[in-house]
Amino acid sequence: MRPAKYRGLTHSWDEKNKCNTKPFWAYGYYSYDGSHHWIMNPVKGERRASIVDPETVGQFTGLYDKNDKEIYESDILQIISPDLTTEHLLGQVIWDFMSWQINDGGMLDSFKTFDLEIIDNIYENPELLEANNESS
Repeated sequence: MRPAKYRGLTHSWDEKNKCNTKPFWAYGYYSYDGSHHWIMNPVKGERRASIVDPETVGQFTGLYDKNDKEIYESDILQIISPDLTTEHLLGQVIWDFMSWQINDGGMLDSFKTFDLEIIDNIYENPELLEANNESS
């Protein structure tokens, strides 16, 4: 069974220090307290929590790309067929019809024999998919 693990992009305002910070990906458990969305990650008995943008929260699929990186919802994957006869395709990981899918490309599990490589995600580089759709 895969762990219930999430990631979310932090806000760029640090309330404690009253300054702007560079957003970063927080990984761990997801929680919503009625006013803030949190990613909590227990580290050696200590709990670290980050407020995240709810639009960027994505769940771990339980699968890894060819470089052993965890694949999350909203990642953009390069898909290469095992026999190299198919062009390199780009697709976004989504949850649809009760399974992980590659947008309009079928169930993610059906691509296990393909080389999957995380290229980016839709929040930091959405133009990758836009460019891919224009060339199709």
